[in-house]
Amino acid sequence: MKTKHTPGKWKAQGEFIGTDEEDSQTIAYLSCHRNNTRRTDLETNANAKLIANAPDLLKILVDLLAKIGDMSVDD
Repeated sequence: MKTKHTPGKWKAQGEFIGTDEEDSQTIAYLSCHRNNTRRTDLETNANAKLIANAPDLLKILVDLLAKIGDMSVDD
């Protein structure tokens, strides 16, 4: 499967998501505001961690779908 996202491990640092390298490249920045109200640090950090795990979650999903596709009724 060819992906179109930045490869490699990602990490969350506050509202920033970046590559997990020494010279980390910023991939995304999460806004701390929604509808003129500030999101809590807890919510912002949780969202950042979820996004940072997206490449790993995609790999798990692709592997699971491949496994399901390999199964037959007799399995």
